[in-house]
Amino acid sequence: MFERYTEEARRVVFFARYEASQFGSPYIETEHLLLGLLREDDGLTKHLPGSYASVSWIRQQIEERATLREKTSTSVDLPLSDECKRVLAYAAEEAAQACHERIDPGHLLIGILREEKCLAARLLQDRGLRLPMVRDRVPRTSPSDARVYPSKVTRIREPRWPAFVAMGADALIHFALPERFSLGPRWVLFAVIFALLVPIIFSFRTGRHDIVRALTFCAIGALTIALIGSLGLLIEGLPQHKDPPRTLLISATMLWITNILVFALWYWKLDAGGPLGREQPDASSSFLFPQMMRPPEERDAAWSPNFLDYLFLAFNTSTAFSPTDTAVMARWAKVTTMLQSMLSLAIIALLAARAVNVL
Repeated sequence: MFERYTEEARRVVFFARYEASQFGSPYIETEHLLLGLLREDDGLTKHLPGSYASVSWIRQQIEERATLREKTSTSVDLPLSDECKRVLAYAAEEAAQACHERIDPGHLLIGILREEKCLAARLLQDRGLRLPMVRDRVPRTSPSDARVYPSKVTRIREPRWPAFVAMGADALIHFALPERFSLGPRWVLFAVIFALLVPIIFSFRTGRHDIVRALTFCAIGALTIALIGSLGLLIEGLPQHKDPPRTLLISATMLWITNILVFALWYWKLDAGGPLGREQPDASSSFLFPQMMRPPEERDAAWSPNFLDYLFLAFNTSTAFSPTDTAVMARWAKVTTMLQSMLSLAIIALLAARAVNVL
């Protein structure tokens, strides 16, 4: 039954059996499994925010709520309770979803929290532990984290340079716009983007992905503000005929291209936790790409979307005012595509059409 368990996880079950015998319980309950988990590594839950759990505190709570009986011999092979069986089943399911070949103590902790009504889960919930929090942090605090088990599916590492080129191209396009369509001097955005690209690329090469993520959001945010500001200034000048038709047409075309690049960057950075998240075997996209809808025998399990796929999605959304071959699944993605379509409609239908009409 425990062939897939790591050595640490097997010790957890052994300690749980011992704890059950000390309480005189006829079954191994979830609270005994939790005590075994904390005996194996009492820092496992301490490192999680909001948790002040310790072996002594857990034991005190269990003693107050459990019926104490005469201790049984540790040689007695105690069966698992139904709740405990479900916890182990959940742990195996979590390991499978993460494409881990072995079940470790971190999976057991998640399994306990999934059995929400058991005593062990209630004790942890009382101390602020929540399932999403543990799912995010257990892999970094699990005692077996130092040995990452081989994945059944190896994701292809996504190149970052297309997105970096898109950021630079977007800044160059904005720099090429007439001065009237810029929120301030045109060179400011150009300088800001290229000043951010230097630490972004350096941090990426040195593995500081937290810095890369923060600076990338700053760069895309600056490009988005510049796009919306330029479009607003362009529309504001229409009633007064501030700009000649040729300027309107060229500027509208440049803003349309900028719209594609900006939203391609947002899709690329937000979907499935960004490029780093999509490299994980359990990554889940907010878009249903055609490659994901192929029959299992024809599907490439290692495939994941990269910047070119999001650029194509953004191009279709700007051209057809809706995604064409890709279904939008998540609400944030639906709102974002709606915003992009609205900006594209303003650029094409209002500005370009007016410019062509007066030529």
